[in-house]
Amino acid sequence: MFIGHYGVALGLKKADKTISLGLLFLAVQAVDIFWTILVLLGIEKVEISPGITAANPLDFIYYPFTHSLLMSFVWAGLAYLLFRILPAKANGQKSKGALIMGIAVLSHFLLDLLVHRPDLPLVFGANSPKLGLGLWNYPAAAYLLESAIFLVGVWIYLKSTTAAGKLGKYGMPIFALLLLVANMLNLFGPPPPNVQMVAASGLVLYFLLAGAAFWLDKKRT
Repeated sequence: MFIGHYGVALGLKKADKTISLGLLFLAVQAVDIFWTILVLLGIEKVEISPGITAANPLDFIYYPFTHSLLMSFVWAGLAYLLFRILPAKANGQKSKGALIMGIAVLSHFLLDLLVHRPDLPLVFGANSPKLGLGLWNYPAAAYLLESAIFLVGVWIYLKSTTAAGKLGKYGMPIFALLLLVANMLNLFGPPPPNVQMVAASGLVLYFLLAGAAFWLDKKRT
């Protein structure tokens, strides 16, 4: 899943408006950010296998450090602890903000569960049971579900914040439209040329999108 994760980030912004939307964008994709790094380092394994699902050609061979259920709880717990340690912003509550960040990180596994084929391990080890409902085998349904999650998040965000100027009013809707188009290309476009490009471009993209979210969030109060 791609933009569906950002729908969660946008929705969670309402729960604690002192948390930057850019930070929430990083939190919901933290698992994939770590995954791109471990793939580039050769620690986790993925291959390009066109047809393995109708919408996604990636065969996730080995990624227990980032995408197992066990480690999803570990990463979420670490996010919670980190934000309990950091000083709270003005009018912010450390426990509430930390809990939101933990939920944001954990949400990645729950949304991936909907679209992945059964390749998400529960724990470490080659014999670990693997989960996945396989919605990527139905590209139109996957796109509609992901778009719905994303648009609900956008709606919650826009309803719970107020635009400061024209950029604040039109920036987020335009950004949302671009992400909807990008996700269509992601699901229905040709397979990527190689694994290294998938990981490197993904790593750059996650930070660019988080930067854009941080900037646009500053234009709304």
